[in-house]
This record gives sequence, C-alpha cells and structure tokens, in this order.
Amino acid sequence: MRDNASCHTSRTSRTWLQEPNMSPTENLWWIIKRSVSKHIPNNLEKCKAVIQEEWDKITPQQSERLVENMAARITALLCANGRTTKY
Repeated sequence: MRDNASCHTSRTSRTWLQEPNMSPTENLWWIIKRSVSKHIPNNLEKCKAVIQEEWDKITPQQSERLVENMAARITALLCANGRTTKY
C-alpha cells in the first residue's frame, strides 16, 4: 500500500518495494490488468465485474505454466544480479 503513511515511507519499506517480486501472482495480476484495460469500466461495480470476469478466464494451465517457470525466473534474476529481467 502506497499511501504515504509513515510506515510505508520508511527506509525499510522503500527498500522492500525496490526489490523484484518474482511471484507468479504478479503475472496473474498483470494478465488481469491488461484485460481489464481493454474494457475501460466507468464505475466501481463495472470494474469489479470485469475483474471477476477476467479472473474467471484464467485457466489452471496458465497458472501451472507460471509456477513451472519459476526456476527460469530465479535463474534470470540471479544472472541479472537482482536487476530487471524479462519476467
């Protein structure tokens, strides 16, 4: 949460936010965000409905691929010395 509360702006929090997040969940959210942006919902209820609709479209196979790809993600992160990777 980035609301400028002092606990979110501490050095520890800022450092943590700069670290790469290799969680497959981040990729699932990216997939949803990309899909939702195509719908351009104009109110909260429509936004919730579109997010749920897009979430329901994610297949178990998509999730499995993201998890199976973790070894490659970690290797890429190590090779990049913790910097940006294609993931």
